[in-house]
Amino acid sequence: MEEFFRKPWVKALAVVVGIFAGLLLIYAARAALAPFVIAFGLAYLLDPLIDRMETWKIGRTFSILSLFAILSLGALAMATFLIPMALGQVEAVAKNAPVYIERVEAAVAPLMESFAPGEDIRLTEQMKENISSVGQLALSAFRAVVAGIWSGISGAMGVVVALFNLAIIPVATFYLLRDFDRIIAWGASRVPPRHKPKVFTLARRLDSVLAAFVRGQLMVAFIMAVILSLGLLVIGVPMGFFLGGAAGLANIVPFMPLFVGYLPAMALVYADGGGMGGFIAVSVLFGVSQALEGFLITPKIQGDAVGLHPVAIMAAMLVGGVFFGFIGVLLAAPAAAMIKVLLEDIDQGYMESSFFMEQSPQKAPVPPEPKES
Repeated sequence: MEEFFRKPWVKALAVVVGIFAGLLLIYAARAALAPFVIAFGLAYLLDPLIDRMETWKIGRTFSILSLFAILSLGALAMATFLIPMALGQVEAVAKNAPVYIERVEAAVAPLMESFAPGEDIRLTEQMKENISSVGQLALSAFRAVVAGIWSGISGAMGVVVALFNLAIIPVATFYLLRDFDRIIAWGASRVPPRHKPKVFTLARRLDSVLAAFVRGQLMVAFIMAVILSLGLLVIGVPMGFFLGGAAGLANIVPFMPLFVGYLPAMALVYADGGGMGGFIAVSVLFGVSQALEGFLITPKIQGDAVGLHPVAIMAAMLVGGVFFGFIGVLLAAPAAAMIKVLLEDIDQGYMESSFFMEQSPQKAPVPPEPKES
């Protein structure tokens, strides 16, 4: 029996079954695991800062508490200043919605008359009915974002459990941060000595890719949010601060800023009566910001450590969201980065394998046929 379990195909099958069972367990407990996944992600992001503070002869626990206090005060200050500003802009758009609708009607009326002569009044009334709720669309979108984040944390388990989950996140983050190095050391000590060189090399590559992607993408998204928010505010786009922030954060998903920020900003410039100058200014802002992001910001922050194809990121987020909901969206891009590294390692092993490197056998030369005398 022992010889049976030593066979390579048995070991490979055990690994596949273990991975499949782990995915099933995550799927079954996805709602309960959400706060712990968020806590582990925060611990992973903040661990380098805590390690740096330890090099300054500051105790790890005190470093964590100090960092938590700084982040909490910063988040409170930003929320106190930014949320009312964003909400005020959204409400202003909702208040001016009737004016925007009239401008849209005036622009669409000639087109409607050309398609349905004599039906202008009836079609206009029908259009008013169909777009009567447009005035509340921006406000609904703002509230939907908050509701989506809340529902992702709470799942379907009620407000009490949601509040409990919110309380779990900082507590779990604190304990994970405090013991992060011990957890890594414990995992490293369980690797068989004969496999340590390969496993540690792969782990370092995974950490490098994840650090470059997760920390890098978040920093890039924050910088883009600042650039676009300030730019749209200066241009005077209605709800510009909200749209700029949303477009910057959406930069994590390729091409999403076009749909989240650029097109709505152009529509609002038109509805607000802005001329060609407003269209040009918004187009220049998004064009220059995307150029800066592609040629300067991302290369400086991330370098070439990740190299994930945009389609791969979008597919990973879509699949993750379908199968695992909020957790799937959180883990999709980092999981895609890890899979990329693993596939590269498998491909390298294949290219160096005897199966690939083995030369084809040389055929013996065919002797010439004897000539007839």
